[in-house]
Amino acid sequence: MSEQFKLKVTSAIEKVPSLPLTALKIVKLANDINSPPKDMLDTIKMDPMITAKVLKLINSSYFGLSQQVTDLRQALVMLGANTVKNIALASALLSTMRSTSSISGGLDQDALWLRSLATACGAKLAAKNAGVPRAQIEEFFLLGLLHDCGRIFCFQMLPQEYMAVLIKAQKEQLPLSEVELSELEMRSPQIGGLLAERWQLPGNIHDAILYHENPLESKEHGREVAIVTVARHLVQSLNLGWNDGLLLPVLQPEVIAKSGIDFERLRGDFSVIRDEVEKAKMFIQR
Repeated sequence: MSEQFKLKVTSAIEKVPSLPLTALKIVKLANDINSPPKDMLDTIKMDPMITAKVLKLINSSYFGLSQQVTDLRQALVMLGANTVKNIALASALLSTMRSTSSISGGLDQDALWLRSLATACGAKLAAKNAGVPRAQIEEFFLLGLLHDCGRIFCFQMLPQEYMAVLIKAQKEQLPLSEVELSELEMRSPQIGGLLAERWQLPGNIHDAILYHENPLESKEHGREVAIVTVARHLVQSLNLGWNDGLLLPVLQPEVIAKSGIDFERLRGDFSVIRDEVEKAKMFIQR
């Protein structure tokens, strides 16, 4: 990477808001598998905005609960600690990313967020297909939602440079990652990895961001990342959200094998994906 561009990326990352104190505590607790659910609830309650957002999402059509949830403890009983944790973490991270000032430069951020949301919904379907334990399924929604935050960052903070990358990829019908590397000497997942490190995100989220284009490179979370990658591929093949006429990346058989997914069955399961995305849209609303 040219030194000038490297400095620009570093400077731009430093301008991204730090996570609020409550969000930092949520991340810390999410990193500690032994932390009791009560600590997470007490932390969420410290921030009225995050609490309100979490309750709003819990009561959305996405979860389809039969009764109104008015208290976080009630949410814990009905949805489980892991789901409440993931909702809180998603709320805190998305609020921070949405607050980043940006000049779109013709880049469609809303469509990119929509593709990330579709990948989140698809990752849940894929995780179920792969036999992931029920208590962990909701975690894949979070992995899918955040996996492309490096490209979202480029849209927000480096619009001129990234527009040049897109134009070349479209004009010459080249893989986007290949053009990122040739023009920027850095792929967007690497930039996302720097963001994940800045925010000290849990290892599985970090790896989903950094390795979703090459899940076999993830040493500790390869299967989780591979599940996200397969979901992302199906979302792109259906033109859900941002695409911009780009080539569809090749899905390697080794990645499908790593994921443990029955690919043909999952392709059939994706018939419900548009309805799932519609129900989940509240996650990315401003």
